[in-house]
Amino acid sequence: MKTLLSMLCCLVPLVALAGGGDAPPCDRRPATLDTRKANAGCLILRGDQVLLVRLRSNGKLDLPGGTRGDDEQGQCTAHRETWEESGLDVSVGRRLAVMKNGLHVYRCYPHVMPEGRPPVPASGRNEIGSLGWWRVHDIPADQWRFSYQYDQFRQLLTSLLADQTPSK
Repeated sequence: MKTLLSMLCCLVPLVALAGGGDAPPCDRRPATLDTRKANAGCLILRGDQVLLVRLRSNGKLDLPGGTRGDDEQGQCTAHRETWEESGLDVSVGRRLAVMKNGLHVYRCYPHVMPEGRPPVPASGRNEIGSLGWWRVHDIPADQWRFSYQYDQFRQLLTSLLADQTPSK
């Protein structure tokens, strides 16, 4: 019995890291509750870097996010899609923008900030080739998934980074 408990204690964190199982419950910051139903994604910052996914199908870069489920609110879509594609459990904050393709972008905060480059969880391997942290000036326009909204994304990211920089 003791051996079984020891094995379970080791397996549960590994399953979570592998993105196995259902997403954790949708965690939304109370002051930012948004009841709109929408396709959505998360903008996650680590210092001056943003977490981006590289799609397996075409090698393009994008935010973690995607299509809403039946009757799913945008913040919960952003939470679930980010879990599926990155394995990160996040707290979803305020809506930052609606992109030209209708994707609602929310500011999200991982419960545990990953060190280095996070691995693609099992739940995202069919769609996601890799995950990475990018500085705004290093994101190539020709590698952005929806080229027609690249400028909109860069402007959003630049503005968000400027807002979090302490004034001198």
